Amino acid sequence: MATESFSLCHDTLNSLFREKGLSQTAVAEKLHISTKTVQRWSNRTARRIRSELLTNLAALLEVPAEQLIKNSESFKMRPHNPLLEELLQDSYLQFVRVTDSWSSYLRMLRSFQSEELPSSQALGLFLQMGAATLHVGQMRASRFYLQKAHDLAVTLNDPRALTKCYILSAFREEQAGSLSVALLHLEKAQGFLKSTNSLSLEADFHFCYGRIHAHLRNFHMAKTAFRKCLVIAVKNKFTARAAVTYLELAHLQFKFGFYKQSYLSFQRTSKYAQKSGWAHGISVAKVGLNLVQSIKTKSHFPQVTKNLMFANTKVDVRLEDLLFQGAVLNGDMESANKMALARIKKSRTTPLHFAYAILDAQVLAEKNPSNYSFRESLLSKARDTLKRNGIPAN
Repeated sequence: MATESFSLCHDTLNSLFREKGLSQTAVAEKLHISTKTVQRWSNRTARRIRSELLTNLAALLEVPAEQLIKNSESFKMRPHNPLLEELLQDSYLQFVRVTDSWSSYLRMLRSFQSEELPSSQALGLFLQMGAATLHVGQMRASRFYLQKAHDLAVTLNDPRALTKCYILSAFREEQAGSLSVALLHLEKAQGFLKSTNSLSLEADFHFCYGRIHAHLRNFHMAKTAFRKCLVIAVKNKFTARAAVTYLELAHLQFKFGFYKQSYLSFQRTSKYAQKSGWAHGISVAKVGLNLVQSIKTKSHFPQVTKNLMFANTKVDVRLEDLLFQGAVLNGDMESANKMALARIKKSRTTPLHFAYAILDAQVLAEKNPSNYSFRESLLSKARDTLKRNGIPAN
């Protein structure tokens, strides 16, 4: 049965409570709900009511359900859309993740926006549109859909959806360059996490927490969070999540100079990417393995895969950083410069990644001051972004 919600007519409801001589406590006891819920109906802070609760309330007050809701709505259950239901299934989302087909997925989801959907299905639609717009870099749209999902999750009292909404919002704020806000969203998510009994959400929580602390250069906190995510992902065969997390861990270890550990993590990235069918992950892992091997043996980095970066129009921080480091290692400043410019162009909507790209371009300018010019205003903007988030600029 679908979970629908309707706008309460508060004046009618309060009038009927008085007419029937029912106290808030009595109503709560008869409906097996909290007194606080009834108080929110009476003082108008709860604007909507779930369909099954509306039915029970109408029976208690001995009136038709339509009398308790606003005239603009009719009390009827909207059927689930079977095609949308399929698109919202975890199995389909797994396919979208490993094929990185977020753009086409978003187009399909948008085709359902104008339909009359049950509230529970509309909630799933908003959540996935928030995730999809985030993956394609539409930051404002992502905020809009996640806010709609949040409001509907509150109305439906759905802790699982609220947890997912807060975690996705944390990812969004992380990419938008607001790490303190991202941590606040994770704090809210943590408050609901235990009640969801969802291992996948718990893994996502630790993964996001690790990414934030990787930005903050808190190596041990980031590593611990990624390890917690991996314990859940590997044990429960979340192969795509395991592959992505091993990639984040490998990059973290690489940036801090732990090349042996990084090499092992890149190997495991490749292993789980192959298991999940994540072709792009296999390619990035190969780049990482080649780069670490080149650093350890002081040999030439085989950049046979550098065209991966220019073929990809999205921001791919891990791949781009590895290829840039490889070009610098080889002394191929022309390729490094092209990569830096491409990163700056692609990352303008993601402030932290933009700041990192600017600082890498500054490295090139310092190494070759006669060949590269650099705008001081861009460098100042990058430093301000890092300072605002408490990130060292070195």
